[in-house]
Amino acid sequence: MPDQHPKWLESLVGQRILIGLTWVSQAGEVEGHSRFHGTVKAASPQGVIVIRADGKRDFTLPPDPDLIKPAAPGHYRLRGTGGVVEDPDLICTMRMVAEPEHSGGSESE
Repeated sequence: MPDQHPKWLESLVGQRILIGLTWVSQAGEVEGHSRFHGTVKAASPQGVIVIRADGKRDFTLPPDPDLIKPAAPGHYRLRGTGGVVEDPDLICTMRMVAEPEHSGGSESE
């Protein structure tokens, strides 16, 4: 999949991206939302690295053209901060499913 899109990956670098995450439990219940923006620093078949505008740790996205798409022009409000992102180049929305909890006793090394 990503190996078939090297020109697409190259085109992402330097683009402004808005990322929306929905956190979901194993049972499918929405546990929260996160929305932030930044600039694509690098893109390869291993991942798309975004430098976050809020100064937090870089965020890596899967290099999937079905997830990262051109954004429609407009003003996008960030949940949590209330900030507004005007006319980002790209948009990515993802559902993040919580990992299953381990059952049984503790792990030993």
